[in-house]
Amino acid sequence: MFDTVEQARNYVQNTTSAQVGGIGAMPSERVPGLEHFRLVHMSDTTAIAQTQEDRQMLNYGVNLAMQLSFRQNFRNTGFGQSLIQSLDDGETSDEQLRQQASRRAINMMYPTTPAFTKTFERVPGATIQGTGPANEIIDVSANLQPENGQQFTYRRQVATDDEGNFELTVPYATTGYDEYGVEEGYTNTSVRAVSPYQITAGQLEQTDDGAFVREQATANVSEAQVIGEDTDPVTVTLEEEEVIPPQDDGNESSDGEGDSGDTDGESSDSNGGSGNETQQITPSAGLTAGPAEPAART
Repeated sequence: MFDTVEQARNYVQNTTSAQVGGIGAMPSERVPGLEHFRLVHMSDTTAIAQTQEDRQMLNYGVNLAMQLSFRQNFRNTGFGQSLIQSLDDGETSDEQLRQQASRRAINMMYPTTPAFTKTFERVPGATIQGTGPANEIIDVSANLQPENGQQFTYRRQVATDDEGNFELTVPYATTGYDEYGVEEGYTNTSVRAVSPYQITAGQLEQTDDGAFVREQATANVSEAQVIGEDTDPVTVTLEEEEVIPPQDDGNESSDGEGDSGDTDGESSDSNGGSGNETQQITPSAGLTAGPAEPAART
């Protein structure tokens, strides 16, 4: 286990059987965030077996591609053997160890239960533009709730220029859904925001009196702006505000199903974010940004 991506990459350079990411929901490189496509509907059938009925269907060859992908990653990358070694207490049989390792691997590789079928709509997208600290990374995110699935987080990153300006396009609205429905000739999206866009810059900083502050702002994006009926951009100005830092309660996740809450890989169009959002850092005019690093996995 490594604390940083750099440590993991250094280890991989000297270990031919190891790799960084590329397993299950953990890509080896960041995936570009979607700008003009949004998830609007998904089936009730899951792509990953969770119930006894699902597992019986898999035994009859349903979702064979997922089975083969899991087996290849579990057996050929050393991932499975590493889990077996970590679970071996000297008393459990080899068959039980393999079963325990398989269950844990499924939860680690596929932390969410994505739908078997997802429908995406191409949209012009809404423009968010604003000002913040110069030459800084701006994180833009919104929590979204499918009608029949797990909540996920859409997340993008953009770099400000020398004057602190930034601009990006987002495909999800946070308000105004009922104004543009099927009767008006538009899509009846079943994926709706549960929060405005949260826009933050840089890392938390601690003041002399012990408070934590960060430059941030919130913004709502209308359905009209996403579908192109309203071409006006959403404009924000990031200001320093006091925030409450996240607390680590020290609890570890179990092998069971969890409330993943982070991304599909739909860049977080993750049907279930789980902290596995993927994202793209887009340089604003006048600023050159290097390639984004994948998040360290532990």
